[in-house]
Amino acid sequence: MTSPINMTNHRSDRLTVTGKWAFAVALLFAFSISAEFRLSLFGLLVHPYLLLLPIAVFFGELRYYYLPNNVKVPLYFFVFFFSVGCLQNSNPFTEIFKVISALLTLVFFAISVRSEKDFHYLCWAFMICAFAIGIQGFLLGEEIKGGGRLEGINALEGLGNKNAQSLYTLPGIFFGMLLIQRSIKKRKFMVIGIVSIAIFFILVSVFLSANRSGWLGLFIILISFVFYIGVGVRSILLVCMFSMLSYFIIGRYASDIVEHKSEQTLEGYSSDVGRQRLATLAFKIGFENPIIGVGMDELHRQMAYQLGLNRLGVEKTDTHILWGYLFGATGIFSLLSFLFFLLSFTKQRFYHGLVETKPLHRTRILVIGFVILFVVRSLFSREILYSPTFMGGLGLIFGYYLFLIRSKHAPSL
Repeated sequence: MTSPINMTNHRSDRLTVTGKWAFAVALLFAFSISAEFRLSLFGLLVHPYLLLLPIAVFFGELRYYYLPNNVKVPLYFFVFFFSVGCLQNSNPFTEIFKVISALLTLVFFAISVRSEKDFHYLCWAFMICAFAIGIQGFLLGEEIKGGGRLEGINALEGLGNKNAQSLYTLPGIFFGMLLIQRSIKKRKFMVIGIVSIAIFFILVSVFLSANRSGWLGLFIILISFVFYIGVGVRSILLVCMFSMLSYFIIGRYASDIVEHKSEQTLEGYSSDVGRQRLATLAFKIGFENPIIGVGMDELHRQMAYQLGLNRLGVEKTDTHILWGYLFGATGIFSLLSFLFFLLSFTKQRFYHGLVETKPLHRTRILVIGFVILFVVRSLFSREILYSPTFMGGLGLIFGYYLFLIRSKHAPSL
């Protein structure tokens, strides 16, 4: 088979047909944050972008062979083993549909970057989605006063909890900060100002959400960009500016929420203890049924029983942690194949003696940073496996890395 290096497009800086379709799909993410725009299909609230995705795949001139084989192979294994485990569910196709849709979203964006402008526009699209939530969170924060704020402002009420909210906002901040870095180099001060305003509102919503895993995600993004820029004056300035902005936002909009969560953490928050027990139980059930797990329904039933929640009328309880869910519900092979799938994104790639130049190395740092962000957030919510913004975001930053390999830094071009 011909190498992806030799089959690539030119080094064009125009917005390609593929990029236009991908941009349209990504913009529709913003409509996923409201139940009013979700479509009810077989008992599922389907993301609007999924209606456009097949059309984009058909007309978008996509090149599936751009995706490396060491990414495809664990992906195939994961889909197979996960699907087998899900056959034990009372409604197996619901979980299979959600996961395959998210994986197709990841693959779509990974092979959609055909030019610098494609990537630039897609960064904007992801940030716009997060900005939409940021504005909602900001307005709700101004509206809700008193003790009702302390457990967090949830802009996704009816669709997900505050954990789900940061699944939309963190990728937006990640790509927004990348837009700022690229604009600083080109001295596009108006773009810097617009993106900074958007990030301001997104940050406000993150702190108002009282979601500590979201706050941890902000720290991981900041560290990723410190390594991306390189330890020096510019990275020190970045840390100072980000810290001062966060300090101002907390002091002005979320001091009561942050103080309340800090006290809970120091005193020993019951939610933290509960999550640890859930994770331990999920892995325990997984070790007892290691091959294909017990299915999601049975896993949640057994956890409720072993925690004694069934005596309180609670028949099922969620695992929350993604890795416990994969192991307990679908087995060790599903868990390992997904782990290898994630690790495949971080591997150095060499084609025909290609040396990893500085731009490639820096971009791979961002890929690794996003993978770390994914893994950390997955410790708090299994919903990340279905998240269009997180799965699509991982595909996008990896797709940009592959684009750099195929174009500017390929000796054959």
